[in-house]
Amino acid sequence: MPVTSENGLWIFIPVMTALALAGLVLAARVEEGMFHYAGFALLVVSVLLIFAGLKGYYDAKERQQHQH
Repeated sequence: MPVTSENGLWIFIPVMTALALAGLVLAARVEEGMFHYAGFALLVVSVLLIFAGLKGYYDAKERQQHQH
């Protein structure tokens, strides 16, 4: 999901941060099993999506600067 506007970034990052924290809490509360690994997976995927969203935003911003 590429984020191309600053408003979208302000919504996207807190939502993904909340999901990452939920994954971390889930992984910490369950000692082993499927939910433990699902929590870690949610954390990792959320952090990767945050970085991808930031990259998409700055790439779109750079494209706009080169067009004008």
